[in-house]
Amino acid sequence: MKNIGKIFILGGANLFARELIKYGLDQGYKIKAVDLIKSSEIEENENLEYILADFFSLGDKRAIEMIGDCDSFVYAGGIDDLVVPRRPAGKFFYERNVLPTGRVARIAKKAGIKNFLILGDYRSEIAERNEVLRKNNYHHEPYIEARAMQESIAFFEGDGLMNVSILRPGMIVGRSNKNALGAHIDLVKANTTVPVTEGVIPIISARALAQGAIFALELEGHKKTYALATSKISYREIYEKILEIMDTNEEKTLASKSFEDLLPAYEEDRKITDRKNLEHGIGQVNMLRAMTMDLSLKSDFDLGEEDLGEDLEKMIDLYLNGTPVKA
Repeated sequence: MKNIGKIFILGGANLFARELIKYGLDQGYKIKAVDLIKSSEIEENENLEYILADFFSLGDKRAIEMIGDCDSFVYAGGIDDLVVPRRPAGKFFYERNVLPTGRVARIAKKAGIKNFLILGDYRSEIAERNEVLRKNNYHHEPYIEARAMQESIAFFEGDGLMNVSILRPGMIVGRSNKNALGAHIDLVKANTTVPVTEGVIPIISARALAQGAIFALELEGHKKTYALATSKISYREIYEKILEIMDTNEEKTLASKSFEDLLPAYEEDRKITDRKNLEHGIGQVNMLRAMTMDLSLKSDFDLGEEDLGEDLEKMIDLYLNGTPVKA
């Protein structure tokens, strides 16, 4: 019935990995996870081995030994585009996302892993499919190119010996994923009249994403990419929730803005970034362009529909106050 027996999870402390550990154990799989820290949410279980270690600092021989009793591998590491590195951004994301993935995939293959799964990004999906964004070279933005290279290097490492597949989830919604909304919350805090675009993004809970990860491993597909979402949300809805939760006496309003309305401000921000010798992984103009579009997507797995409003509110409240919303 099941094609996999024991799953190795690299990056066991992040939101997705924690849910994957819980779901995998519930489904009867054995789990081995490694990270520098262990969340208090992870309970002891006879089928769970949790190792506190810096996997990337291990030599190949020790890493292969650590993985050797597993048949499947989930790589939940990497750097997202919230980081704004020094120029050139492409080199930064190549060194942080592509090179480690290549090494980890080679080690996994040598250890006898059958199925290797990478946690990717829905923006890789829209970079392939959205013609308007492609005409504006969205697919050549440093972060996006590095994500594509990350997928490719893993595919080639696995050819003939290991199945490699990619999850491309929408924004992962969950209380501890507060940084995904940080820039939007900061914008609301800084302005009385808050500009908001009419774009839409796909979203998914970490719980549903964990289920999708197990589906992908069980399918044993090679060079397969899976777009995953269980809902969608507009930027206007996000900003309305921020205003609901924000504790302020200042009167704030939302003002609908188009790409053309906001373009001068984003171009000026790009100039400021250039002067600081910094570079966004996705350039400000293309970032804005994407924010004015409906980027909702059809999920490749039927994970049902989710109402993630309460989870989103907890993310916002955690960013603002450091505590979850009270029931």
